[in-house]
Amino acid sequence: KSYEFKMQNISAVLALNELLEIGGVQRLALVTPYAADVQQRIVAHYAQAGIEVVAERHLGICVNHDFALVEPATLHALMREVAAGDASRRPQAISTYCTNLRAAPLAAAVEAELDIPLLDTVSTTVWGALRAVGVDPSQLRGWGRLFGWR
Repeated sequence: KSYEFKMQNISAVLALNELLEIGGVQRLALVTPYAADVQQRIVAHYAQAGIEVVAERHLGICVNHDFALVEPATLHALMREVAAGDASRRPQAISTYCTNLRAAPLAAAVEAELDIPLLDTVSTTVWGALRAVGVDPSQLRGWGRLFGWR
């Protein structure tokens, strides 16, 4: 007996990219734990896609396990930093770009304070997975405005 499985490819970044398109985001801010060389490649990738990274912060961490040790308060402070500045260069979204960061639970507070959507990559993964199995992501609350984006 043979079985045919139809599956969509889902990843944090594929879902993030889809959300950036849905949201019409052209100015993005990035917060990551990564080293400068990795951050530069991410910024270059988005520039090539026509999305300007208007602000970024990275922590220079190189050990995968250590990404998870970054305190949520540190992430929140970094998000405040990337949101600050000239209104004409204000990001249309902030991405916490690493699935080992504990940023998803901060979404409601960050969005209320900064009035900028938080596209955390844990949240983007969940959003993409829900859509892939035919579940309306808008049923999920507290993980960011992105769950209402269509």
